[in-house]
Amino acid sequence: MFAEYQRTGPGGYGFFPQVDISPNPAHSVFSLRLGLERAAEAQLTVYDLAGRVVHTVLPVRLLAAGPHWFHVPADSWPKGVYLLEIQSSQNKTVRKLVKQ
Repeated sequence: MFAEYQRTGPGGYGFFPQVDISPNPAHSVFSLRLGLERAAEAQLTVYDLAGRVVHTVLPVRLLAAGPHWFHVPADSWPKGVYLLEIQSSQNKTVRKLVKQ
């Protein structure tokens, strides 16, 4: 589990959520744990390396502070590398998913 910080404006830092992905690599299902320090609007989307949307894990939605769990079915995806984009109104981060 980790937290990542990124500059969001002059002198300011924005908090990215804690993200756990397991298993990674996976054969059929990824489990995601998203930990938020405070309530935030969030959107989680999986893309292939060509930039096409493969799966919308979470459309834009207000999430409460605390942990959130998501199961991402990947059994129909071809083997390869995918990108999980976690986006809020102020921040965006990307994590790699590997489908075996």
